[in-house]
Amino acid sequence: MKTGDKIVLIWPNFSFYHIARFKALYKKIGDRLLGIELIGGIGDYETFSWRYDKRDNLPIITLFPDCDIKDVSRGMLGRSIVNTLKEHGAETIFVNGYSTQEYRIVINWAYAENKKCFIFSESKRDDHRRFFLKELFKTAVIKKLKGAICGGRLHKEYLTELGMPAENIFFGYDVVDNDFFRENGALARKDAGHNREKYALPEKYFLTCSRLTGEKNLMRLVGAYSLYRREAKGVTGISAPWSLVICGAGPQEHRLKTKIRRENIEGINFAGVQKPEELAVYYGLAGCFILASTREPWGLVINEAMASGLPVIATRISGAASELVFDGLNGYKFNPLDVREMAGLMLKMTRMDSGEILEMGRRAQAKIALYSPEYFAESVIKAANL
Repeated sequence: MKTGDKIVLIWPNFSFYHIARFKALYKKIGDRLLGIELIGGIGDYETFSWRYDKRDNLPIITLFPDCDIKDVSRGMLGRSIVNTLKEHGAETIFVNGYSTQEYRIVINWAYAENKKCFIFSESKRDDHRRFFLKELFKTAVIKKLKGAICGGRLHKEYLTELGMPAENIFFGYDVVDNDFFRENGALARKDAGHNREKYALPEKYFLTCSRLTGEKNLMRLVGAYSLYRREAKGVTGISAPWSLVICGAGPQEHRLKTKIRRENIEGINFAGVQKPEELAVYYGLAGCFILASTREPWGLVINEAMASGLPVIATRISGAASELVFDGLNGYKFNPLDVREMAGLMLKMTRMDSGEILEMGRRAQAKIALYSPEYFAESVIKAANL
């Protein structure tokens, strides 16, 4: 990377996650960095993107600040990105994948102009059913890229299968602002009584955070929780079963609530969508985090929970769980289709004494400390130096 070369990071929308990564890189390379986001925080990106306004005058350009992503053609997005790259003399470019037309326009332009172009990737082979012709097309696109920043080992394996040289693939994409969740979780615990009352939180609870959609597997999670409550009754060492708090919103909310009502399942609280500051309180006061998805390329909520000092019970298909969760040390992994296994792990956590749970949480926090925004920044710089 030559002194003064412009590095550009492109995301559809700069959310809370992206700002943390961007700030870490900006601290290292300053004005050589530029961010391009496609759409402002409206429409599809209004509710679930965690758009973050604390940008501290960072060099980020929003191409269509007043448009929903559905209102701008992919071709127009691609041309606008390329024009901005030309205007700012971009030499090294990082794009959010290659599945949409605007990013392929950027990749093709960078290849033709001899610019270095990388992708951010968190795709694993088992995320979807794969088709030969589609994989062949991906291979053709991969050849035009210099490399990638990905989540972990499984994501790297998939990229190498598509033809990307292993030495041009770096880890560190899937990180969150660990300091934010660690510090705010600790603050929540310092004033636990007040916060439990303010947010109507039970004394002890499992926490899950996700969109309420089919792939998040919440119907099975609710079934597992119901089984757990039945089995917890009368078990030595369990005075009362923990509650289950669900943060998020989505199309399955009505079905979930109907199931809970029909089956008379007690102890489940729906908390809705929470901003980062509020969500940190939910993490801080929880006893354990659960992620039950049947498809989860990574799962940044696992990072957040671990940074907050929580042990994690996670679906073993999650990219994050494969890298971060170690059975018996900082949590447990499970088969997301096995309701009984899920219930059994909830029971196992409930039967632990508070010291054991705290120690698992400390190990989780120590592990996630290695997956920081600074790690992301270092990987981007290494890639740019290829």
